[in-house]
Amino acid sequence: MLRRNLPAGSTYEENELLARIAEGDAAIYPYLHDTYYNSLVYFSLSIIQDQQQAEDIAVDSLVKLWQVPTRFESIGKLRSYLFTLVRNATLNYLKHLQVRERSEQELSRTEALTDSRQERLLVESDLMRLVYQEVARLPESYRQVVEMLYL
Repeated sequence: MLRRNLPAGSTYEENELLARIAEGDAAIYPYLHDTYYNSLVYFSLSIIQDQQQAEDIAVDSLVKLWQVPTRFESIGKLRSYLFTLVRNATLNYLKHLQVRERSEQELSRTEALTDSRQERLLVESDLMRLVYQEVARLPESYRQVVEMLYL
């Protein structure tokens, strides 16, 4: 479709392409997708090794051209912009994974501490129950001394 309107290589076509992007012309999207999608996916994939996520990042980056139409001076600047979008999105994804992993580790560590503390409290309460039982068995005078000194 657009390949007929924008054959590769001509200066005029570059200007027309850049003008359509600046205008937010969604009809140019299939051409940009065909031209840049695979390269953007490959670039993201080289960082994160997650095919589906790399594809999502590439599509999101192409869509951002229409969220905020931008005027580019050249195809090279457009290309740099797209690859910068992909790099930033990929690095943000990695940061998100690290935060999620740290949160999961913190939760499991907290659960382990809680379980450990709970177990310790159960043992202590059983021990105190036994101490009180034994103190109650002492003769009255001994029991009073133990209670005054320790309890």
